[in-house]
Amino acid sequence: MDKNIKASKTIHVLRIPMTGIQIHGEDTVNSGDTLQLSAECLPKNTTDDKKVVWTSADEEVASVDSNGLVTAKRGGSVEYCFMRRI
Repeated sequence: MDKNIKASKTIHVLRIPMTGIQIHGEDTVNSGDTLQLSAECLPKNTTDDKKVVWTSADEEVASVDSNGLVTAKRGGSVEYCFMRRI
């Protein structure tokens, strides 16, 4: 007797959306020094893509590399942005 027995199951895949980003690190750095920033995607268990891009609002004051390492160039204040790639 040749019987084909089959079964199926529906699986629901849930998305946990990113709701925010926190940037961690010191608030001051001396000119000529470096400072490491880190970022945390919230909630921690988000299923969204966590790949990011760091940017500096004023490269003349301080630059930031792709890993969040800030290099201070001269006195002033600068805002850093950590963006999720969509």
